[in-house]
Amino acid sequence: MAGRDLHWLTITEASKLLQARQVSATEVLEDTLEWVKKTDPITRNFAYLAEKEAREEARRADQEIGRGDYRGPLHGIPYTVKALISVAGAPMAWNSKVYADWSPKKDAEVVRRMRKAGGVLLGKVHTHEFAWGVTTPPTRNPWDGRSVTGGSSGGSGSSIAAGQGMASWGTDCRCSVRNPSALNGCAGMRVTQGRVSASSVVPLSLTMDTVGPLARPVRDLGLMLNGVAGYDSDDHFSVDMPTTISRSSSAGTSRE
Repeated sequence: MAGRDLHWLTITEASKLLQARQVSATEVLEDTLEWVKKTDPITRNFAYLAEKEAREEARRADQEIGRGDYRGPLHGIPYTVKALISVAGAPMAWNSKVYADWSPKKDAEVVRRMRKAGGVLLGKVHTHEFAWGVTTPPTRNPWDGRSVTGGSSGGSGSSIAAGQGMASWGTDCRCSVRNPSALNGCAGMRVTQGRVSASSVVPLSLTMDTVGPLARPVRDLGLMLNGVAGYDSDDHFSVDMPTTISRSSSAGTSRE
């Protein structure tokens, strides 16, 4: 299936093909990277493209799936994160010159759990300076290349609508996931506070921020939540109790 617009697959579609080994994670990634390079001069979403690291993760996913160690529906799936979510060794400027040269030493818990689930991190997408705003410069809406993307998770919303990854993690304080989802024509949700760990994620509000998923169909949001939801002792809003998220029998059930 290489070369057949693999970047437009949903998580639900791609995961079935990857598990059945009808397509490889490397094929999906290379098709997506090629598309990002063609389209990002228009959308201007990427603050950091983790090309080398993504290839290593995709290659590892292919090896694991090839020997029967399939981790679940996020295994081999390319995704992005909002620029204020920590990725070890990657720039953490969150659109500010003040922190332009700073990189964290560890992943945010949501990134760590995505890696554990076998996800392939494409890179970090733009937000406002310190996530304060509703237009997310310099990003552009992929539907016309000119309109605003909403904010402050505008890079996440625009990248999903543009086919630059199958999933993205943003943050929502006062509609910062929901607004870009609506303006870019994709799915996104504000999750219950504490459901997804916000540790090592720079907050706009310590008491209101939540980490939330964005994808093209709603069903994919459930797959993303199943991959990362659960207790984290480093998040003071997290509660140490069983987490169950319903999904279809073909996807299974996750408890953490």
